[in-house]
Amino acid sequence: MIVSRTISLLPVLAIFVLFPFFEGGKTSTGLFCFHSITLFGLAAAALFYSRIWVSRFLIYFFPFLILLVISTVFSPYKYAAFLKLWDFIAAASWATLLSTLIQEEKESFESYSVHIFVAGAISTIVAILIHYPTDPGRVSASFLNPNEYGTFGLMLLCFGIFCFEHAISRRRKILVATLLSLLLLSVALTFSRGIFVASLSVAIVAFFHQKPGKTVKTFLISLLVISGILVALRFRYQDDPLKYYRWKIWKSSLKGVAADPYFGIGLGMLEYRARIYNFPTDAEVGRYGRIARSADSQYVEILAETGFLGLVSFLFGWFSLYFSLRKISARFFYPGLAWLIITLTCLFSVPLENTSVIYLLMFLLVFCLSENKNEFKLISFERPGRILIPLGCFLVYVFGVFLPFQADREFYRALKSSTPQETDKHLASAVQYNPYQPYYKFVFIRKIVDSRPNLDTHKWLNLLKLIEEAIQLNPLEYEFYLYRARIYRVLLEKDLNLGFYSGVVSSYQTALDWNPHNVFLRLEYASFLYRFNRQGLAEIELRKTLEREPAFLNARLFLAEVLLSRNSSEEARKEYLAFLNYNKRFRNEAANTSSSYIRSLLEVNEQKKKRVEDLLKAG
Repeated sequence: MIVSRTISLLPVLAIFVLFPFFEGGKTSTGLFCFHSITLFGLAAAALFYSRIWVSRFLIYFFPFLILLVISTVFSPYKYAAFLKLWDFIAAASWATLLSTLIQEEKESFESYSVHIFVAGAISTIVAILIHYPTDPGRVSASFLNPNEYGTFGLMLLCFGIFCFEHAISRRRKILVATLLSLLLLSVALTFSRGIFVASLSVAIVAFFHQKPGKTVKTFLISLLVISGILVALRFRYQDDPLKYYRWKIWKSSLKGVAADPYFGIGLGMLEYRARIYNFPTDAEVGRYGRIARSADSQYVEILAETGFLGLVSFLFGWFSLYFSLRKISARFFYPGLAWLIITLTCLFSVPLENTSVIYLLMFLLVFCLSENKNEFKLISFERPGRILIPLGCFLVYVFGVFLPFQADREFYRALKSSTPQETDKHLASAVQYNPYQPYYKFVFIRKIVDSRPNLDTHKWLNLLKLIEEAIQLNPLEYEFYLYRARIYRVLLEKDLNLGFYSGVVSSYQTALDWNPHNVFLRLEYASFLYRFNRQGLAEIELRKTLEREPAFLNARLFLAEVLLSRNSSEEARKEYLAFLNYNKRFRNEAANTSSSYIRSLLEVNEQKKKRVEDLLKAG
């Protein structure tokens, strides 16, 4: 009996140990580990117990799941949409595994809750030590940003308070209290306003609805005081562009609702359409230098990608879950605060996009609801079910977990290969394992095109065919069209075929349709037009470029050259004087900036500058 209980805890302990690593489970290795443990654990539970328990709160989210499936079907880049859909399905599978393990081994899970917390807390502290903060002192462990880690850390902190209150021995209480103190400090060191608001809400609810002991009061007050001071210091001494930036992100993301108010732009598509929705920041240089690839709010992202139907169905499930949690006893009060934490942090970030956050949320929800068997649906099955469920889990594992992971491994092996033969071998294997990922081949196509080797026409046409295949898989990627234009340019220079000219123009225009604020792309297109004696069109593109980035020095120089070719000497002189003024004003910034985008705007092509000066003198 003890052996079976210990074995049933292994999947949970393993996941808790992995939580803080692999960007919070978002890397291919992290996803492989999380999903493998989930599917094999679910298969083993079905085989061993001959029944599974399903959390009823998952039923509340079934309409939302249907909307996600519909959104995936209609998404232009279906593979990216499927990956996002699979994350939610994997989280539901994890919740089902937890429901089964906790209901079958109920006593052991509550008694071993301290062990589970200790495993997660120690791993988190180790991850913080390994991943030294790179964002001016802000702690994020391996997570992509401090907000994601703060959400995870605050939920883990609430689970730790539960463990502290229910620890029996003095040693356990001291151990848990020590880990709680370290976690508390790490959460405060995220310097996050959203996490501070969530912490404040947790403390207020705890003081009003619970009677915390002296130690727990100390933890909550310390969290608020330290977090408040650190957030205040951050905004006192560090200029933060996000104090106005987030509102613009939300406003621009909601342009997706205008495209389709009912179903949105498609699951996972905001990342690719964000280039269209990009907006200027309040800066004279680098106005379009930052692109927000997410909505910076879970609610706004759901609304933009799945429309009003998706948001309403999500909120229906979310608030139905709240009413279920209201029925739990007071002893599960602190883990139950996970609902409140996610509700608030979803306003300022996208925590449900992070595997560790959503997996920890599922654990805390199932753990809180475990005392009420009415919150779970028992599904018993005979021998056929004991065979079919593990078989289904194995098939899902092969096609949804193993093959994509192997494809990524082969791709990275291809990148690191030292010989062309080895590269071709690994790349072919990567494409074979995952034919729906267009970027494997594209990475190498980009390298070839950028190096401009002396290939015959047939080989360039083969590259063009590969680009077309990539476009069919993801028609939203502007770089595919950009490199199609560059291949057509090579062919045009080799054969002077007018059909290739129209291919270049249409490819550049489509690339600009998907990335209209990319001034470097627009300058490249203007350069092509000028080279083929389309000075008028080149001038139009250059003026659009300078409307977006007035301090783009090489573009301003080029506009002066184009105007001189059109015998507009006075206008050319004005543009050259504007170039000199901008160059003088931002000379120091060009030398000191850490932004490659701004540096590219302010760098000067000295040969072009001298040529323009000579033409102006001659005129």
